[in-house]
Amino acid sequence: MAGPRRKLVKEIWWSIEDNTLLFSKPIGEKAYHYRFDSDVWLPGRYERRVFANLIRDMYGVEYSDNRLLLFNRVSLGEFAVAVYGEGLRLGVLEYRGRSWVLHATGALASILVSIGAETVRVETRRRLKSKKIRLDSDREHVIVESGSHVGPAVRVGPGIYKVRDMAPKGFRLLSDTGIEKLVERNEAYLKSLEREAVGFAQRLDPGPNKKVYVAFSGGADSTATLAIAVEAFGADRVTAVYVDTGIEFPDTLHYAEKIASELGVDFVVVESGGVFWRELPREGPPSRDRRWCTAKLKIEALKRFYEHVRPRLILEGVRGFESQARMMLGSVTSSPVAPTARRAFPIYEWSRLEVQLYLAWKGLPTNPLYDKGLTRIGCVVCPAMHLFELWDVSRRLYPYLVESILERFAVLVGREIVTSGDWRFLGGPAEKWR
Repeated sequence: MAGPRRKLVKEIWWSIEDNTLLFSKPIGEKAYHYRFDSDVWLPGRYERRVFANLIRDMYGVEYSDNRLLLFNRVSLGEFAVAVYGEGLRLGVLEYRGRSWVLHATGALASILVSIGAETVRVETRRRLKSKKIRLDSDREHVIVESGSHVGPAVRVGPGIYKVRDMAPKGFRLLSDTGIEKLVERNEAYLKSLEREAVGFAQRLDPGPNKKVYVAFSGGADSTATLAIAVEAFGADRVTAVYVDTGIEFPDTLHYAEKIASELGVDFVVVESGGVFWRELPREGPPSRDRRWCTAKLKIEALKRFYEHVRPRLILEGVRGFESQARMMLGSVTSSPVAPTARRAFPIYEWSRLEVQLYLAWKGLPTNPLYDKGLTRIGCVVCPAMHLFELWDVSRRLYPYLVESILERFAVLVGREIVTSGDWRFLGGPAEKWR
């Protein structure tokens, strides 16, 4: 079995000529080069609107929420991403408490000035970056201008501002573009990516006419894996297996059924029944370190199903970029749900961006929940969720179901722990917290 790969890096070139992202170095055109060792992706509609709304509220100018942006996960607080756009690093978007915060860069300030943002002139010869200055302004956020440079400053006291960064004037919006253009520019790369993943899967072929099973959650990664399986073995040999935990997003089941139908594969729904509600009083809220829900709602249900079909190969959309734990898995391992099967990850080395472009290239839609704000697809309440996914997305979409679950959590561990989101980090059974 393949051993773990401990370090994954993606190189991306941002073409200035046509505002596209490229996975190979372009010849004869100017492009910014970036190396990422954590996941990167195209933000959905919710994320783009958050970014655009913050710019409007902070600096009083309209930045279209249809601009090409690239997000890169960074370690900061509850959740944060570095935002790239117009070929430049525009800042860090952080979810803090119950609201979003934008830490802008000088490059973003330069772009905003080019589309009409006001500046406050500062006459000085000293470097302003990271310095505190006195300004005659009552705004929380301003863009300061000094000589040939501009930068964002935030108020830290009455009339006192701290300059976060400075950059040269003159950065501007690049040409309009969309995912279709990105697919067009990367088509040869996407073909190679698919060819490699298909070849990987075929080398694990369980034998003529043997069924291949795909763990299908309705998320982008498992959708890409399902498409790879069809290319590798043909639709008639592929079965998509979806686990209904009883607290899934209804949208996801509808999406999964649609994709399975489009690809022409068998679609099996494995139900866990009312296990979640039966086990909750004894187990307490599932947490990141104690996800009993996975074992009892998914693994046990899958064991019962696979006991009858005795699979030889199960493909999953696990990616190393998702987490450190998954990076340590490697691309082939044993299956916790079927001792007769090998568990393999054809897109193990893919970034989320590659998944997005691959699905667009294949003409497969992504789950609509991504555009509504989810970063991953799972249950309506999940300890792996970030707070904004729980409060801003899940509870907004399905208030009754989410509130009923959180109310049960509050009875078991206390309302304060539930409201703060700290239930996601608890350990031990419910009795420990009563």
